[in-house]
Formats: sequence, C-alpha cells, structure tokens
Amino acid sequence: MEHVDLFPLLHNRMNKEEESVPEYIGEFDGVSSLPKGDYPAIYFWVDRDNSNSVRLSFNTPKLERWCMEEAVANGFNADSIEPNVEQALATLQQC
Repeated sequence: MEHVDLFPLLHNRMNKEEESVPEYIGEFDGVSSLPKGDYPAIYFWVDRDNSNSVRLSFNTPKLERWCMEEAVANGFNADSIEPNVEQALATLQQC
C-alpha cells in the first residue's frame, strides 16, 4: 500500500477527545513509580529520581487505537495501514 498520512486523522481525534494538549499528572520517583491506570493521550510529569526533570510521555496504546479507528472509519483497510499508524505516532512525537 502506498503511504497514507494518518496524522491529520489522529490529530482530529485528539481534538475531538479534548486530549490534544499534554496533561500534568504529578510528581513521581521514576517510571516504575507511575500508578497503573488510564493515562491521557499526552502527559507530562516530574521525575524526582532524575533531578526533578519534567518528562513528556505518550500513551502509545491509546494513540494507536485512535489512529486505527479513525483510519477504518475513513475507509482504510486495517490490515494494511499499520506502518502508516506508526508514522503518524512518530510525526506526533516530533511536534
């Protein structure tokens, strides 16, 4: 399949879900201390184990699911667009 830019579909879905802006989730002692749960699409937090640095994180499973759902809703075949989903997430992480 030729390259299909799914980033606009993912971006529109993030806007629709009101999760296009990173959400602050708190201060934690490293990745291992993050609580289990449903995270926003994009979130940031303070890592006390790493000199109180601010960490930007992406909820990859949620973003992949949204991208796939939007692609299928727009007539794309779910079996052939996985590389395009990965590219849409890579584009998001570069923004």
